[in-house]
Amino acid sequence: MMSSLPFRSFAAAATLCALGAAPAGAAGDIREFTVGLSVDDLPAEGYVAFACGTNGGRPEGEIAGWHAFAACPADDEGLHEVAFEYDDASIEYDEFQGTQIAGLEVLISLLFSGDGVVEGIRVFTHPFARPYQKRRARLLATAVRSRFGGAGWNCRQMDAEAGEGALGGLFVKDHCTKDLGGRAIDMTARFYRRHG
Repeated sequence: MMSSLPFRSFAAAATLCALGAAPAGAAGDIREFTVGLSVDDLPAEGYVAFACGTNGGRPEGEIAGWHAFAACPADDEGLHEVAFEYDDASIEYDEFQGTQIAGLEVLISLLFSGDGVVEGIRVFTHPFARPYQKRRARLLATAVRSRFGGAGWNCRQMDAEAGEGALGGLFVKDHCTKDLGGRAIDMTARFYRRHG
């Protein structure tokens, strides 16, 4: 009989935060979403399942759409987190269905200021994803680096705590930041086995 080891496998909190808007004409940070957009400029179609985000946990409290952002409680910084999903009703193949970035199932949310400006984009690999997806979750960090450039990251490798160890020969527990000039990325990547 095979025994399974409990583990955590996720690339959590690839979060793009803003101190200012993206440069004019810049490509979207993720899809057509760019930090600095007004709620009035967000797409009316293509997204569903709007709810209040919980910083990586299961979204709570369904809301009507982007404009209902104020129905979600403000965090310590005064930002309202709105989680959503991609509307994949027209997609025929299972491997492309669901809310994904770089082929990884994710939880994604926009962080709104009180006046309806997107101040941040928060992405977590999905904690309830299929086991295969969980094993690949650390690759989200690679995708973020590819999208925003490999140079200029300030990274710190965190030590293993009691009960944590390598999984398949890998132990990843990194925290990285990057200044984009008026905006910043804060990213934590984790891939390890934890007993208990």
